[in-house]
Amino acid sequence: MVLSFRSAAVDVSDISTLSAFNHACRFFALVGALLLIPGVVLGILYAVKQGFTDKVYMKKTAGGLIIAAGACGFLTAAIYTGYLQANTVGAVPYGYSFYLTWVQTLFTVGGGVVCLTA
Repeated sequence: MVLSFRSAAVDVSDISTLSAFNHACRFFALVGALLLIPGVVLGILYAVKQGFTDKVYMKKTAGGLIIAAGACGFLTAAIYTGYLQANTVGAVPYGYSFYLTWVQTLFTVGGGVVCLTA
């Protein structure tokens, strides 16, 4: 099966030549990772110090950051999917990492909701 794209092949060694699609995917993936790290750290700190102090704002902040990270993962997957569907002739062979991105979105948003409600 041969895939043909409407756009020409791009040399990825020069970042300025990448399309807006690539920049949007990279942006949301990076922002999602940067939101997830403090969200997880705050969640762990809340779980460890729960017996000593009752800091509800840490729990809500952690849950909100984790949900926002999941939303960024969703946007990354949606932008990637939309671009490939619009610019590919024939069937699109999605790999396992594509499906793992959608699963990650579900688990991350679900984990943030659990943090908020726990």
